Amino acid sequence: MREKVNKYLNILKLELLDMEEDLLFLEEVYRQRGRNKEITNYVLLENVTVIQREIRGLNRIVESMKAIAPDTYTSLQELQEDLKKRFHEQVTRSEAPEGLFDIIKRKMQKVAGYISAS
Repeated sequence: MREKVNKYLNILKLELLDMEEDLLFLEEVYRQRGRNKEITNYVLLENVTVIQREIRGLNRIVESMKAIAPDTYTSLQELQEDLKKRFHEQVTRSEAPEGLFDIIKRKMQKVAGYISAS
């Protein structure tokens, strides 16, 4: 089980880091639209603020994953339930939008499907 838990955690971490890159790209898109006067400065600042909160939340989650002891889990389901609790707490603490947690749950399901199929 330890091998599956480690594999799950490693792939999930990659998914979350990829998500961070997507958010940084989106932030740059908004900044470019602001420079081109396609959106107002107010809209730009609001969007960038939300993205930065999401990134801060993701960073907290990825950092918290370092403290996870794979040997303490007897199943992937047990791991996922624990991660959901931990991650929701991190999203709340970082004042990130609740939608971030929903996206993270989808990533968790995606990785679980991959691990189950392998």
